[in-house]
Amino acid sequence: FGPNQMTEKDKTTLLERIWHQINNVLVYVLITVAVVSLIQAVTTTDGDTRFTAWFQVALIVSVITLNTWIGIYQEGNAEKAADALKNMLSSEARVIRSGK
Repeated sequence: FGPNQMTEKDKTTLLERIWHQINNVLVYVLITVAVVSLIQAVTTTDGDTRFTAWFQVALIVSVITLNTWIGIYQEGNAEKAADALKNMLSSEARVIRSGK
């Protein structure tokens, strides 16, 4: 029958957590827009257009970074809560098998 314990999955590394947050279609779209804005910022000669393009790049990268940080933070809190629940479980149990 085996020991009375929950199976534990391996802890994820920081890089794996970052990848799980970035590996998203919406983030890919934002990265594409940031690259297009970066190309526009580098190739344009108009001062206002250049400033706007650089501002867009900075804003998009900031949004992606903030979203990733918040996701990692929430995932960490969820793991801590799951560990706390696991520690609350009883480690010993009395069982009746075959009426004995």
